[in-house]
Amino acid sequence: MMCLWFFTDQRHTVPEPMREQKRQELGKFILGKTDEETLAAIPAQKVRNVLTQLFSALSGAFVPERAAGKQTVIQYDIRAGDALHKYQMEISAGACRVYEGTQQAAKITLSLSLPDLLRLVSDQLTGPQLFIMGKLSIQGDMGVAMVMQDWFQLGSNP
Repeated sequence: MMCLWFFTDQRHTVPEPMREQKRQELGKFILGKTDEETLAAIPAQKVRNVLTQLFSALSGAFVPERAAGKQTVIQYDIRAGDALHKYQMEISAGACRVYEGTQQAAKITLSLSLPDLLRLVSDQLTGPQLFIMGKLSIQGDMGVAMVMQDWFQLGSNP
């Protein structure tokens, strides 16, 4: 099993070159794996740690200038086996804050599986591809869904 400290460690945010290397390692880890194989490689008791790291990394990839004047709450409903994990990203005042659970009303809710979320952040699939494939459900403000990826600097979105 691969260690999924792919973006951050417990002490600090990993520098950008290493973060890209970790993203690529993550991509290799899940490449060609089914959802079942991916979930089997992540013990159920570690899913929360993986998601916390992932959302911390996404928050660290936020580019305030790209979301200037934006204020919204994005909710993620992530399925991992039989469990549903909820996280929210609050975009306001040039910052991106991440919360586990539901702290406030979301303007948009994105629902997908943990394996598909990992494929998304490792550039194996895009949000539109997941949506077209029926693997990403979007409820709420579609306008936010169409622009939010530009607010973050990840892989193919420099």
